[in-house]
Amino acid sequence: MANTNTVAIDVNPFVKIASHMTRLGFYAVSQGNYVKISHNVREYENYCIILCDGSADINSSYETTKIVLTDYSDPNKYIIEKDGILYISKFFSEDCICEFLKYHLKRTDTNMQISKYITKILLELGAPANLKGYEYLKVSIELAVKNQNLFRKEIMNLYSEAAERCQTNVRCIERSIRTIIEAIYYKNPKRLENFFGYPVGKPRNSELIGLIAEKVRIILDKNI
Repeated sequence: MANTNTVAIDVNPFVKIASHMTRLGFYAVSQGNYVKISHNVREYENYCIILCDGSADINSSYETTKIVLTDYSDPNKYIIEKDGILYISKFFSEDCICEFLKYHLKRTDTNMQISKYITKILLELGAPANLKGYEYLKVSIELAVKNQNLFRKEIMNLYSEAAERCQTNVRCIERSIRTIIEAIYYKNPKRLENFFGYPVGKPRNSELIGLIAEKVRIILDKNI
């Protein structure tokens, strides 16, 4: 009987947590050794949180936030964040684990909104999405939205963090973003003029990054 109960502890948390999150109004489905959680069905396959055990094979093509439920019984290891993955102990209560999930779901939802607004603005400006500078510019703007001090202190700090995220170097980030801005400007200078609200000519990298970041922050504030 004791062995049977031990096995049940390994499986049941995912079923219980899926049920609990569903009662809280989220869309949650447990599948063996993991549970997917999102705000609604439409987001389920595209962007969600996955709570799993260490053996779960998660399809990396999804934009997911992975949280691993561990067997750590040492209070010093109840919560560990490493390489972008949060490890939490199953020795927390069900309510406590769900609070963690709600917090991270809110954070990932905000990240998704930021990415969506930046993409919309860049496409409206006519930024060519097939160039690598498009992704570098998008990442740089995301960083500027999330950390105003990073951007205002020194643009090179922003490039450095973007380079780390994109696994390239600062020079490549700066040059590729400049190429994207040139492509936007020479394709249709009026789009930039209308976007800025006054004639700007060809904007500097920091100028365009800063303005788009500020516009995205305004949109987010209105939607809170």
